[in-house]
Amino acid sequence: MDFKNKPSFEKIQFYTTTEYNCSYIDKMDAQSLVVTPYKSINQNTFQDLIEKGFRRSGQYIYKPNCKSCTACIPIRLSVKKFLPSKTQKRTYKKHGYFTIREAPLSLKKIILIFT
Repeated sequence: MDFKNKPSFEKIQFYTTTEYNCSYIDKMDAQSLVVTPYKSINQNTFQDLIEKGFRRSGQYIYKPNCKSCTACIPIRLSVKKFLPSKTQKRTYKKHGYFTIREAPLSLKKIILIFT
């Protein structure tokens, strides 16, 4: 993947990690492409990275970069254009009793006692 053509990527560097055990698939190796330095990434650059499939975890911005697998590659999906498949409709029907609702944030004072 060529990132050099994007002007917003000029002040950052891309590194490939060594292979490590995949957290998604047993007995598979994974590798990531990591962006650095974190402090050089502004909102526009971050949005460009997200559109290229990068993820953020704390101060780390990375994307899967495995040689032989694409199982965990993220997708972006337009909610307005989404049409559920037959399987998704069946699953929704089976588990339709679950509800989602927005609730106000409630903060309670918690006292932790260590012994």
